[in-house]
Formats: sequence, C-alpha cells, structure tokens
Amino acid sequence: MMRFFVVSGAAALLAGVAGAQATPNFAGKWKVVPNAAPATQPPAPRAPATMGSGWASEITLTQDANTLTLEYTPYVASDVQPAWKFVYQLNGAESKQSLNTGHGDREQLARAMWDGNRLVITTTQRVKNPDTGALMTSEVRRALSLDSAGLLVVETTYVGVLGGPSSVTRTLYSKS
Repeated sequence: MMRFFVVSGAAALLAGVAGAQATPNFAGKWKVVPNAAPATQPPAPRAPATMGSGWASEITLTQDANTLTLEYTPYVASDVQPAWKFVYQLNGAESKQSLNTGHGDREQLARAMWDGNRLVITTTQRVKNPDTGALMTSEVRRALSLDSAGLLVVETTYVGVLGGPSSVTRTLYSKS
C-alpha cells in the first residue's frame, strides 16, 4: 500500500513538471527568417498576398507569468511614428490596445490563451467596409509556438476579410 502512494505521488509530481514545461517563453528579439517557405492559403479578396504575421520583420517579445508584451516599429525606424506596444494578459482576459496609424487612434480588443504549448492571440477591431461605409468587425488569430530548432512560428489567420474566405499564413522568426 505504501509503495502505491509513493509511485502515485511521483507520477503526480512528474505530471506537474511536464505541465509546467508545456508553456514556452517567447521572450527575445526576433527577426523574420529570410527565404522561409511560408505555408499560405490563397488570400481573401482585397487582402495582400504578403500579409505574413501582420507584425514587422523585427519584433521584441517580453514575457512574464501573467503577460506577453509585443513591441515593433510599424513602418521604418526613421519614421516619426512611435513604436507600437501591445500587452496581452495570458489568462484570457480582454486587453484593450490603441494604435495610431497616422489617421487617428484605433482600438483593438485582444485575448490571449494557451492551447497546449501554443499561445493563441485573438484580436478584433471595428473597421469601415470600403464599399459600403458600414462598420464591421475584423478578426485576426495568431498562434505562437516554438519549433524544434527554436524558431518562433506565428500562424496567422485572417478571418473572413470583407466577408471572403479566411486566409492562413505561417511566418518564421529567429532570435537575433
């Protein structure tokens, strides 16, 4: 009977350690891997074929137990636009982000949740339909993971842009 409790306790401890290892740390400075063959489905109507992750070619991620912070320069380093900074709560709580695109601030709502060893960030924002002027919701999902070579994989799903089919792009980043 005693042996059963020792073995069960050890199994529970190992399961706890394995569970703790399932959430990777994405912290670091990352740069798009040149000439990586992205797996891309055909883009939705009006969506450029090179949308990639939707983030810059160089990004900085900071991570602690509760948050992931993403920072990057949206255009070029010499532009007068400040770097964009987004803070995501890792417990699925809604995060409000404001970004200035030169045409005023736009608010984004985001939720980040773990799905095994992947962090899925779902971002929505209200945009005007260019054809009708009606407000609509745009949704983008990014699933972050680390591959066996230590590359950051960002699988981005643009959900039904302007009512078209969703498109999926896979972008690889290496630590710089």
